[in-house]
Amino acid sequence: MNRSKRLLRARKLVLIALFIASSLAMLGRYFYAYGQDKSGFPDGFDAVQAAPNSHKVIFENEFVRVLEVTVPPPGTTEPMHHHRWPSFFLDWDTGGGRPHIRYHRPDGSVRDSPGTDEPTHPGTWSVHWMKPEPMHAIEVVGNPKSASTLRAGLPTTCIGCHQTDYNNTTNPGHSAQPQFFPTTCQSCHNTTAWTGAAFNHTQYTQFPTSHGNANNLCATCHTNSNDYSVFQCTGCHGGNNPNNFQHDNVSGYVYNSINCYQCHPSGQGGG
Repeated sequence: MNRSKRLLRARKLVLIALFIASSLAMLGRYFYAYGQDKSGFPDGFDAVQAAPNSHKVIFENEFVRVLEVTVPPPGTTEPMHHHRWPSFFLDWDTGGGRPHIRYHRPDGSVRDSPGTDEPTHPGTWSVHWMKPEPMHAIEVVGNPKSASTLRAGLPTTCIGCHQTDYNNTTNPGHSAQPQFFPTTCQSCHNTTAWTGAAFNHTQYTQFPTSHGNANNLCATCHTNSNDYSVFQCTGCHGGNNPNNFQHDNVSGYVYNSINCYQCHPSGQGGG
């Protein structure tokens, strides 16, 4: 019993060490992966999305995603999918039969890998580094192993790699106002460039970003980049001087930006 406990503890320590080392290594390789040819990694075909029966997330945070990968039953082929980021396989190998599989590519080509029989043994750790793996599907012809393996790689969410970018963005401030700038980066950005983001202003107000001399620049109206609930109208309308702007025909008129917006929510005449 004590030997079993020591072996289990050793396995856990090795696994933790591998996770830490692989996370650092994969983050260092991130720019290589991010600059890859995207044609082999179409949206919607991540392994967990496209082939969920053989790929299950058992752990994920902002640094690493760990999948439990299982071999499909004999005579079946898993759906086409890809692994976009570098990763490594971790397996407790006890020998025995290797499955006969066929590796299918989207162009119709197939790589046949016949099964093998190897002597069984008490077990050793088996680790294999994997580059980004484009679209493919595994067909199991026969002799599958029942054991599953772990595949650890980068997380699939944008924020998983760009948390620091998100936290350090100050114009406009993102982390200070997640109600306007959530961590779903793809809502505004694409995978080509950070600049040129498309912010859906109309989901919050009907006031146009092209109003007057705003020229679609947020800072024209929102003078506090960390709080976009604050806005100004009077800087452009009256130069912040109530004597320069009169509403003699409006009862109870007070010269301030909130009152301006209450009457002119669309930037047009009185509302």
